[in-house]
Amino acid sequence: MKRKLLIGGGVILLIGALWMLVATRAPGEPQGPLLSIGGNTISLEIADTDEERELGLGNREAIPPDSGMLFVFTESDAYGVWMKEMHFPLDVVWLASAKADTGNSQDDAKKEHDLVVVDIKENIAPETYPEEFYPSESVLYVLEIPAGTAKKNGIQIGSVLTFKE
Repeated sequence: MKRKLLIGGGVILLIGALWMLVATRAPGEPQGPLLSIGGNTISLEIADTDEERELGLGNREAIPPDSGMLFVFTESDAYGVWMKEMHFPLDVVWLASAKADTGNSQDDAKKEHDLVVVDIKENIAPETYPEEFYPSESVLYVLEIPAGTAKKNGIQIGSVLTFKE
């Protein structure tokens, strides 16, 4: 009997906690890290481990419009991307910090700061695999977004995007 009461109480607490989480979010308000350019916002998933970066957006049928994955690296380099196990085309945007590097990109990505577009490749088709695509210079960040998102948001070389956690 005590066990049933404990389990029932735990379920009620869990439901209450989930309700509070949902109730505190403003309807239609993006959650999590964001990139903004002008008045447009891109919701982000962060890939900052080797495993997350290797998988990327692979094995997904699609991602929502105005969303993407930001790959965060610890050292600046000319990081390439491929379309392994991709099911939809992407725009790939290579980004550098718009300010002097602190030497730790993972710390930089945890606060608001500006990133500048140093290279971009639009509408990369899944069928291009195993071809790899590289930037023209070294970067700390790579952004993958659904094809057409860069053009829709006016993202081009030299654009400044603001990262907000």
